Amino acid sequence: MYPSWLAWPVATLGAVAVVAAVLVARRCEATTVPHVLGAAVLLLVAAVATVLASVGLWQALLAVHPVWADTGPFLHRPVPVQAAAVALAVAVTALWWLAVRRWAGTAGAATAGALVLAVLGLVTAATVPGASYLFAWPAAAAGVGLAAALALRGRPVGATAAATLGAVPVAALLVPLGWDLFVLSGVSDGVPAAALVLTAAALTLVLVPEGVRRAAAGDRPGRAWPVPVAAVLAAVVLAGVGAALNGPSAERPQASHLSFLQDDEGARWVSNQTVPAPWTARYLDTPAREVPAWPGPDEVRTGPAQPLAAPGPRAEILNRTADRAVLRVTSPRGAPGITLRPDRTVTAATVTPAGRPAVSAAPADGLTEIRLHAVPAAGAVVELVTGPGPLGVAVADLSPGLNRVPGFVPRPPELRGAPDPTSDQVVLATRVELSG
Repeated sequence: MYPSWLAWPVATLGAVAVVAAVLVARRCEATTVPHVLGAAVLLLVAAVATVLASVGLWQALLAVHPVWADTGPFLHRPVPVQAAAVALAVAVTALWWLAVRRWAGTAGAATAGALVLAVLGLVTAATVPGASYLFAWPAAAAGVGLAAALALRGRPVGATAAATLGAVPVAALLVPLGWDLFVLSGVSDGVPAAALVLTAAALTLVLVPEGVRRAAAGDRPGRAWPVPVAAVLAAVVLAGVGAALNGPSAERPQASHLSFLQDDEGARWVSNQTVPAPWTARYLDTPAREVPAWPGPDEVRTGPAQPLAAPGPRAEILNRTADRAVLRVTSPRGAPGITLRPDRTVTAATVTPAGRPAVSAAPADGLTEIRLHAVPAAGAVVELVTGPGPLGVAVADLSPGLNRVPGFVPRPPELRGAPDPTSDQVVLATRVELSG
């Protein structure tokens, strides 16, 4: 741990170390400045290519399990899929290494990897100082290790030791970072795989002593095409294993979003899933669209349902002025939740549940939805700051459980209710018009 004001000095140290390594490599005729810059640009291209490959991997998995469009990218057994993304990162890095080392040399390729880390250290020092250490220290160590390895090029043991020690901070800080990024984003956006490409490129530092020795002896670079080929094959196998292990089962059921909505237009089944499971899809027959009576921000798919013999919510207008409206909302059937959705944004709202203190809200961007939980039997008084003009308000009451809805068939064992708070809800809705 060290004070945040040291972020810039440490990042500068990393940049200076890499520049020194470039100068030493140039003096030893192991590479040139244009070659290092060109290799660094190609490394960034490789990182972008890895993002696309990882995204493509996820899209391929969606073709096998379309429902992952709603439930992914966080799988209950993610390691095989994550390992497949790592294998893709290894394949792309190996291709970059094979392409670059022939004209920039092993020293040029490894220095390019350290250079990208140094630039990231400077950028994060200016924007996210708390994260700068992740790149600055590896860049500094890689730069020093590379310079020492080149200076000791006539002593293979010393050069190998220097390169290996320089790679230790890269492995210690960046390998866990790349893996931990899977926890934050899964494999669907490719960010973890791109981070691992930059890490692997910097770790090529350990290959520099042997590469310099071969170049001095006039040996041509050895063939390493089996590495990317094997990595691609491993990615395919691991992705297949991940697809097989993450299928729905009674032990690991898949989330299924389904609710019941009844308003002035009739009764409907509702789901916000893009690709619902077959059991869910049989209740639906429309594409996703906005349903004003639905108490949620998402477009939903709907399907016809049998009406429920139960009274809907009541909204009694207690007072209406030019810019305010006061309503009493109740649920005759005793639903614990009530939602109000005005046609347009209201400035503020004050809610007074029966027998409880009032609660007010006036966010800077206004209110588009008001959700009331644990509503008393006597309901609640809601005061809206509406501004002039007419206003319509959709009022819905919500109660959990679909077992009493006509036509509902319990889910099979491999499905469970979605964790979304709007799933498995009986929603009865009405609409009240407030004149200006």
